[in-house]
Parts: sequence; C-alpha cells; structure tokens
Amino acid sequence: MNLIGSHDVPRVLSALAEAIPLDFPAEEKEAIPLKRLKLLTLWQMTFPGVPCVYYGDEAGMTGGDDPMNRGPYPWGCENNDLLAWYRTVIGLRNRYDVLGTGEWFSFALENNVYGYVRSITDGCDRFGRPKQDNTALLLFNRDLVKECTVTVDCGAWGIERLYDVLDNEREVKVAGGILRLSLRPLEGKILAQNVQR
Repeated sequence: MNLIGSHDVPRVLSALAEAIPLDFPAEEKEAIPLKRLKLLTLWQMTFPGVPCVYYGDEAGMTGGDDPMNRGPYPWGCENNDLLAWYRTVIGLRNRYDVLGTGEWFSFALENNVYGYVRSITDGCDRFGRPKQDNTALLLFNRDLVKECTVTVDCGAWGIERLYDVLDNEREVKVAGGILRLSLRPLEGKILAQNVQR
C-alpha cells in the first residue's frame, strides 16, 4: 500500500515545505512543495503496490500535527493545477498496465536522480488481452536547482525506442541501446516502449 499522507501525520504538502534552503527566493519557495508533491505522486502512481490518496492531498490541503491534518475538504478552494496533475497520473496508471503490474528493476543514476523499469513479460494485460506496453522507464530528479543529464543503458531490456508519456507521447531517441536525457529540477519522466491510445 503506497500511502503518502494519513490522519496520523502532518499533511504531505506541509511536510514537503520543510528543508528548503533559507536563501531561496520567496516566490520559488512557494512553488517547491507543489513541485515536490507532483514528483512524489508520479512515483506513487508508478511504483509497485497500490497507491492510496489521503483525502484532500490532491486538493492541496495543508496542516500540521493532529488535529490540524484532519480539516474539512476545501470545496470550491481546491488547487486546480494539482487536481489536474492527480487526474493525469492516475489516468496514465489506468491506461498503461505496465505502470501497475509486472516486474520492477531499480537503479540510481546521479546523487539526486533515481529510476526504475517496470516490465511485463507474460504478453497479456490484466484482462487477458495481448500486451502492447510491456516496458516503461521512470526517472526522477529530486534536486531543487540542478538540471541533471543521465545516461541509461536500455539495451538490457531490449528497448529500441521510447515515448515521453508526459510530453504528448513525443518519441525519445535511444541510440545503440543508450538513452541520454536531461531532467529539470524536480522533474519526473514516464518513458514507455509503446504508446497506448
């Protein structure tokens, strides 16, 4: 069970606002917790296990220790950008079976870049239909300021081409089994072997 927030701890958005360097410009400090939550949610919806969302986290609720973490849902005051993000990544998890089942291979690339491969090798989805999306590569840059360029050997998984699912399914070059890609600060990528329409 992949649970990020609950009634027993401070709200995730409040927790993610901590540990931001003091010399960060004020306007950027406000954006960091939301960017962190989007990256964390991308991980939650693509990692092995069942993602569970504590009510209101998708709406941008904040709050400290109990009982401040149990406020009423902010009807009419939701963070619409965050709600749209949750809908997007949940929709992708539902559309791409490989994001919710199959094998998982983890690897670290840089100090602040983490990745894993999700792969289905049985050839059928959860409904017994022939599979089209049998491999996906997930990458996460948790650095607050540094863009990171990574090199991934995709040959081990037989990947010859990938599509950036979060960027209009744009094809990403894999040359000779090697992927070279830059990730902006607090950016994550879902790179799928095949596009699901």
